[in-house]
Amino acid sequence: MDDTAEVVARFPHASFFQEPDKGMSDGINKGFLKAQGKWVMWLNADDRLKPGALKAVIEFAEANPDADVIYGGWDYMDGEGKFIRRMPAIPFDRRILVQ
Repeated sequence: MDDTAEVVARFPHASFFQEPDKGMSDGINKGFLKAQGKWVMWLNADDRLKPGALKAVIEFAEANPDADVIYGGWDYMDGEGKFIRRMPAIPFDRRILVQ
């Protein structure tokens, strides 16, 4: 168990729930179903956003109001946070979103 519940408790607008699931995708989908608002996002426990990432997402969303999904590439980092290599965004394919 990590300290996620304690971190979430510091943000009154956020809520935390924990329950059994059938794996990572099932857990993420459960979170999406409980989410409220115009947009939802997830960041895995070992991921982090680069500076300016959310600003870039907002700018893209505003320029593309019909977008349903926004995603990008990522960098691989080692255990000390050193850059290993970059993975560019892959072309969109609806089949990626289907389990």
